[in-house]
Amino acid sequence: VAYNRAAFEEYKTVLRAQMEKPHVVDPGLVKIVNRIYKPQAKIGSGSTAAAIRHELATGEKVFDKLHSQKGKNMIIPLEKWLKNNPAATLGDRAAAENIIKDLRNALGE
Repeated sequence: VAYNRAAFEEYKTVLRAQMEKPHVVDPGLVKIVNRIYKPQAKIGSGSTAAAIRHELATGEKVFDKLHSQKGKNMIIPLEKWLKNNPAATLGDRAAAENIIKDLRNALGE
């Protein structure tokens, strides 16, 4: 049972890394998500986490910027949004939680 749980958690980590920009409805969360995902990006899903993974794997900057600090900085408003919006839709809350987990995974936390 423990192996199955560990395998399932690893599977979810892989899915988060491939996650496209989630659809969210709360206006405040929309603004945060729009800062994390860039349209027409050439690296992965266009997320900050994808840029971090690329930078760590290749040593190259993405668009002449390093994204590790941005990734750390974006966790803060996501956590604050979760704290301040306990009654938000389950979809919005799940999106915020998964983005946080993906950013932390990309950062090696």
